[in-house]
Amino acid sequence: MTNEKKERCFQIIDGLIDRGIDVANLGKELPPREYNTIRIRLIRTFGSVRQALIEYGIFEPNGMPTGVELARCFFIDETYKVVENQYEKERIMDLYFLSEVDFVRASKDVKRSLEIDAIDQFYRDHFPFDGLPWGVIREKYPGAMSYIRREYGSFKDFVNAYGFPYDIFVDREYGREYIREGHIFEEKLANILTVLYEKVDRNQTFNRLRPDFIINGTGWVDAKLSFSTVFDYRCKTLRRYMKHTNHLTIYYAKGKRGVYRNSYISLIHVSELYPALLQKGRKDMVDEMEAFIKHVEKGAV
Repeated sequence: MTNEKKERCFQIIDGLIDRGIDVANLGKELPPREYNTIRIRLIRTFGSVRQALIEYGIFEPNGMPTGVELARCFFIDETYKVVENQYEKERIMDLYFLSEVDFVRASKDVKRSLEIDAIDQFYRDHFPFDGLPWGVIREKYPGAMSYIRREYGSFKDFVNAYGFPYDIFVDREYGREYIREGHIFEEKLANILTVLYEKVDRNQTFNRLRPDFIINGTGWVDAKLSFSTVFDYRCKTLRRYMKHTNHLTIYYAKGKRGVYRNSYISLIHVSELYPALLQKGRKDMVDEMEAFIKHVEKGAV
């Protein structure tokens, strides 16, 4: 019976070849419905499309999938774990004649990148972690925790890498409002920088450090709510960053206005960006930032 099934499959392949179909590229040559029907039949009989073509006598390397194609083979689940999309994985393996080992090798970097995205998504979704003590996080989000341990070593180092002193998270009575306002300032600064600069990248990791922004591919920029935060004993931004960049720019909202520079750091009040915003016709951004500064300077933070 097995041989009969194989012979019928070979007849299907014969028919495709007679139609002028490139059987080494079935996924690209056939309409989706017809491809899926044939694909399922070949898998049930031979185990894979690749094996079917090998036994038929046709097998040639078919290139490698793109990063986008490989990314579709995974998704981030509710625990922030990167999980395989089995259907897309099998489709890509068949399309490019990849073995399981070939697929793992080809997708390794893409999967690692998605795991880092999962950490970032976890942070964005749960910041500032109100009502989430360490034990709950560890139990409820094992996917995120496994990646955090691998990338940062500990939850403390993870929090610090995102630019917020861990002590502030521990001292919630003080920290909750401080962290919220700092996060708001970072988002407002992001909008301003995007208007003023051609390329603004966010949350790129270098040597386990994550500057808030990278301007035009080279300039490291951090956002701090207060001028005094930079020199707080709990904030290790300067000590950590200076090992990996020649110059760091820090924009702040609360504190004496002006620009303070030396050979390796620039401390700049966000108001220094107002003239450039006005030239772009964005007085609305200036007004919005000024309203925010008045709020935090009244003692809300």
